[in-house]
Amino acid sequence: MLYDTAISLQLNDFTNTEDTVEVLEKLDQTLHIFYEHASHEDKVILPEIGRFNATLAKEFDCEHEKDEFMTRRINSLVAGYHNAGSAEGRIEGGDAISRAFNEYVAFNLYHMNKEEEKINPVLWANYTDEEIRGIERILVATITNEELAITSKWMLLGINDAEIIAWLQAIKFNAPCFVFQSMMELAEKVLSTHRWNKIQGGLTEGLLLA
Repeated sequence: MLYDTAISLQLNDFTNTEDTVEVLEKLDQTLHIFYEHASHEDKVILPEIGRFNATLAKEFDCEHEKDEFMTRRINSLVAGYHNAGSAEGRIEGGDAISRAFNEYVAFNLYHMNKEEEKINPVLWANYTDEEIRGIERILVATITNEELAITSKWMLLGINDAEIIAWLQAIKFNAPCFVFQSMMELAEKVLSTHRWNKIQGGLTEGLLLA
């Protein structure tokens, strides 16, 4: 989602205000999803981490605050673009938005790598797999249907085939049938025909082995 938004900004002609509206809507959606993502972590994950490593929990809380500051800065630049009175001003405004978002992308990639390297080991060392799944269920319950639809699309587009098969199998065995069916329909819609055929084959094989 980050990469797609960054490329859209990079390719956009900011003198064309009609096309730019669509790109800025994509930017706004990305910033909103990442804000909600951090909020879920603040409410569910960081308190669990804080029970065993308060310093680490505080470190990530501070990074979420920095992320929010960067979001406000980008939104301010977007407002400046809308107030630009000339083509030159819109070009300058668009360049500023793109540069600020590139910094945002770089920071979030760094931040998410740190989560893998620092937060996961704390969870693994102090919780059983079933307890971690319980925490996950609590977190998922805080996600709205609208947010879940958006993030599910990008999850499918952002992971490899084996990961998609394992994910869909987990949904098949742990969620209501209508949830699994809706995810299958979404996968068919957003994946290429080649990938979708591989996913179907992998799911069939996995279910037969189970």
